[in-house]
Amino acid sequence: MHDTKQTVVFLRKNKKICLAQKKEDIHNKTSRLEGTKGVWNGYGGSLDETDKDILHCAVREVKEESDVDLSIHELIPAGRICFHWPVKDGKSNVMEVYFFFADHFSGEPKETKEGKMGPPKFFSRNEIPYEEMMPGDRLLIPRMLDGEFVQGRIYLGKTNSRGEPLFIETA
Repeated sequence: MHDTKQTVVFLRKNKKICLAQKKEDIHNKTSRLEGTKGVWNGYGGSLDETDKDILHCAVREVKEESDVDLSIHELIPAGRICFHWPVKDGKSNVMEVYFFFADHFSGEPKETKEGKMGPPKFFSRNEIPYEEMMPGDRLLIPRMLDGEFVQGRIYLGKTNSRGEPLFIETA
């Protein structure tokens, strides 16, 4: 099992959430989550050796991917989800993702030279394109938008009795 820490930050303005389409598959240091290129997502990425902690990682990734400035004090914790997906060697890959909202930031999000995210778009709550997002976002994001801190595990490739991604909530 491979384990990495990631961030996703959703910028919010005028009661709308900012999303951009990924230009490459979601990945960590050891594998790619095939078929995720083109999904709408917030800004974020992997914790690396330059980051003091996950908060500094979130701020750095937002700057690199959107050219928006914010401080760690402007991050609003929204969730911590461990995504599990099978990899070719028959084992499971785990990506621990820390979700945040940011309501106060400097600048307007835009596509950057880094080239990992497409042009940003702000969506009202009832316009969020869940059918073009990651499995599980329809389960998680509404609760996060309601101010709930959501934590648990999502097993990609597995579904519950309603056909939704298998989500096991943890306290």
